[in-house]
Amino acid sequence: AAERIRLAIEDLAIRHEGLSPPGVVTASIGTAGGETKDLTLQDLLRRADKALYEAKKQGRNRVVPALAPLERLAAAGFAVNGSAS
Repeated sequence: AAERIRLAIEDLAIRHEGLSPPGVVTASIGTAGGETKDLTLQDLLRRADKALYEAKKQGRNRVVPALAPLERLAAAGFAVNGSAS
């Protein structure tokens, strides 16, 4: 869903004169999910906010999902649950 929203905004081709050279308005989106029995709304918002800033850091105009702690370790190359990444 987030990627469809990002593409829809980009496809509107709204001119952004503040860029050099001029470009179009785009969206960076951070997403987060999880079991509500394990996470509060504040936890989810905090994770989505971190993912948003990661999307901007990676070059903007993209969707970045928040990673759970074990997923972050696996992405960094650590063995998680007995498997090496």
